Amino acid sequence: MMPGHPMYTRILAALDVESHSDRPLISAVRLARELQAALHAVAVVRTALVSTRGFFSADMVDRNSVLEQAREALRARVDATCDSQPGLDVLVGKPSEAIVNVARRRDCDLIVLGAQPREGSERVLGTTATNILRLASGIDLYACHRADPHNPLERITVAIDGSRLSPAVLAAARAMAGIHEPCDVQVVCVIDGEKRESESTVAAARNYLKDTDWSDLRVCTQTRGVVDALEQTIREFDSDLLVVGSGQNIGPGWAIGSTTNSLLHEISCDVLIVRD
Repeated sequence: MMPGHPMYTRILAALDVESHSDRPLISAVRLARELQAALHAVAVVRTALVSTRGFFSADMVDRNSVLEQAREALRARVDATCDSQPGLDVLVGKPSEAIVNVARRRDCDLIVLGAQPREGSERVLGTTATNILRLASGIDLYACHRADPHNPLERITVAIDGSRLSPAVLAAARAMAGIHEPCDVQVVCVIDGEKRESESTVAAARNYLKDTDWSDLRVCTQTRGVVDALEQTIREFDSDLLVVGSGQNIGPGWAIGSTTNSLLHEISCDVLIVRD
């Protein structure tokens, strides 16, 4: 593996108590098995579900009963998916904060989660996945979008922009490409044809690419935005996974903002976001 990005060793599967979709769990189990990483699962019961009160502030919901039922249901789902028995935390609170707290406490380097298309107020206020991205600096995120997560990662698109995060993105992509061989990989650099610095961006991206086994760089000139350009590219390549970087501040790379949020929620394949 290339220097600059460690192999994932501790993976956290973020499960949704209110959803029966096991895509994040299935993906996390597969990644943990193939990368020989430790796996832990966490689910968060929203405070509103266990704090309903009736007349004279009397509890109308048995908090302990709700938590125990959630724990039993989630344990059954985990046991049905995993050969081993990974740890499972079922907590009460704000999902994004609780998930990130567990990830930090258990020293996880990858969070696997679901990320649905944003609707209505979510475009302004954000989603749980958006908030996890904002809070989990230094922890990479794997967002599950594919309809069948059991299928192997056979075709991967890697997006680099010549920024200092590009080597880490390439290293993470190389780890993912090693899960299933042979794996077809395309490396792309999305540029704005009207910006003067586009030529230097491509040159920097090609320079980073020299340290990998991948020699070709596809240059995409975006006309409607980075997300549209990447979506078209991954559809043409029939990608199973898009690997991109996300820094902390606005700069030459993709920063936490509308672009990264759109990539997290609206790309048609799985997305691995490599953090600064």
